[in-house]
Amino acid sequence: MEEEVYSIFRRGFLINDGQEWFSLDKNGKKCYMLSATAVGIEGETHPWRSLPKSRFGEVVELKEREFKIVREINYQLLSFQTYATYLVYKLPRDQSRYEAPVEVIEVVDEEGSGSDHIEYFYLRSHQTPVIKPKAYQCTHNPLHRPKIKGIPEQRDDGWMEEQIWQLQTAATSNMIHVSLKLTTCGAETLKGVIIEGIELRPV
Repeated sequence: MEEEVYSIFRRGFLINDGQEWFSLDKNGKKCYMLSATAVGIEGETHPWRSLPKSRFGEVVELKEREFKIVREINYQLLSFQTYATYLVYKLPRDQSRYEAPVEVIEVVDEEGSGSDHIEYFYLRSHQTPVIKPKAYQCTHNPLHRPKIKGIPEQRDDGWMEEQIWQLQTAATSNMIHVSLKLTTCGAETLKGVIIEGIELRPV
């Protein structure tokens, strides 16, 4: 029975009215995923729509060039560990419009000000990323190449994922506040990008 229970936790299961997914990694550390509905996406989007291929049954499709992720997470759902936060998404068949990197800024107050910690990532894989100073209008110094966090990876469930943030849990906190602003660095929009949610996994 103990092996069966562990197997169930390794595979994962839905919690909180089917809006969140809880599982354990191979080391027994807690993993936690929130649906696009639960994660609190703010910005211009199409209405939530049903998608049976999603484990949550609902997704959000972006319409503009930026959006925000705003959510408080109960620290008890996580282990005392450094966690990587992944955006889980799909791109439409025509991916040519998603050439530019996406800028991620951690929002630190209600006025929308950001911290100095800024990350960049690509929505689609590039064989040899080449970023020219005038290719986008981000807030970083255009004389320097942005620090690219990584490249998108295909998940076993068919979705794409990319690390967008990192956090450290602590026993002294009750809630972990996640507030991120994501903006495309090019003239293109994020229109057509389908968001399933975000996943937190131990580093």
